Amino acid sequence: MFSNLSKREKKLATIVFSLLPVIIIFMVGIWFNNAYFGNQTEIRSLDKQIKDEKQKQQDATLANQRRRYYRDLSMPTDFNKAKIDYEEWLGHLVRNEIGMTFRNIKPLPAEQKRYTGGRTMETVYVKHPYSLRVECTLDQLTRFLHEFGKLDLLQSIHSISITPRAAGTTGEDKKIRTGKLTVEMKIDVISLVDADEKRDFLASTREPAKSLEYYDNQIVTRNVFGPANNIPTMSLSKTRSATAGSDISFTLSGSDADKEDLLKFELLEGPIEGAKLSQSSAKSRSAKFECPAMEPGEYGPFKIRITDSGFPPKSSEGEFVLNVREKRVSTPPPKKPEFKHAGETAITGIVQESSGDWKVFVWIKTLGKKHKLKQGETFELDKSKWLVHLITPKSVTFQSDNQLMTYGVGDLLTEPSKTESVAQNEKDTGALTPEN
Repeated sequence: MFSNLSKREKKLATIVFSLLPVIIIFMVGIWFNNAYFGNQTEIRSLDKQIKDEKQKQQDATLANQRRRYYRDLSMPTDFNKAKIDYEEWLGHLVRNEIGMTFRNIKPLPAEQKRYTGGRTMETVYVKHPYSLRVECTLDQLTRFLHEFGKLDLLQSIHSISITPRAAGTTGEDKKIRTGKLTVEMKIDVISLVDADEKRDFLASTREPAKSLEYYDNQIVTRNVFGPANNIPTMSLSKTRSATAGSDISFTLSGSDADKEDLLKFELLEGPIEGAKLSQSSAKSRSAKFECPAMEPGEYGPFKIRITDSGFPPKSSEGEFVLNVREKRVSTPPPKKPEFKHAGETAITGIVQESSGDWKVFVWIKTLGKKHKLKQGETFELDKSKWLVHLITPKSVTFQSDNQLMTYGVGDLLTEPSKTESVAQNEKDTGALTPEN
């Protein structure tokens, strides 16, 4: 095989065959490396998919457990019977077990919680709110809340208002507290759609995390009302001014010596339809007054109330009159004349070329532009088109804005030696021809 090769070719063939195992090993290594790491990537991807599926199964299991738990605490789906039983239990608790002075209990309109399931909106649960109003002591209120929490039921106190009752409404009696509270609360009760139809929820009770004695020590034995609540005040001018034809807007400020109190502004009375007060947040101590544009005149009074969140809440009122004045018509400053480049544009020469054509040289100094034009050509100047209408050895006539203007050498384009309209020129002289 190598007998016909030269000595140099034999040497080259020997080198190639000696490197062949190295090349084969290198290629096999590359293949193995790609296969190994490719498998590792696929394994990691499969592990992640398995982990995600396990997490989904775990989440679904926990969700089902929570659903079963809440279903066991739900009102029965037969809410007509449940409504009667619940009102009897609540009334018995208030009157008989706690000894509160019962004023009223009123069921409010039910609310449905719905979500999109598949292609339709499905109801998940129905919320049945109640309003309850009683008179009691702080000790009785604490006992009521303790017993309320013991009932294993999807119920909660949505809101509660507690007002200490004074001995009277005048004189020193207003400052004497009787120990009685007027309590108004809103209670929400939940009924899941897949709950037990006839569940006896009244038999299901539990022990709260803390005993009644603990709450007595933390609440009843302390002065939860603290020092006397201060009355909030407003910084309000008796007269506010506005301009006719524009929407009206300004800010009202309030203050309270009790720094922790929130302030609420209310517009009690206003003669302008669309007038309103708004606050940027619950913590804001100012309110924005807004109303639509009005004709000149005096409007009012507008009555404003400011109320704090103290215990009990206190408020103060104020009023102002809105004086709408005529809108001042301001005269705009005179418009500055627009700069004209024609005043800095000159005819610098008129020549006849060897071809016999006459040409005019135009120099726009402010723009640094030079034009060499023959009859019939145009150029732009001061937003107008200038046409070379006629060239003579001593003058040139331009047409611009239906005017014919004649200039001599050295003239500026603001100082024509002769001006006439195009229509008049054509009527009087006919077409112009260059002089030779």
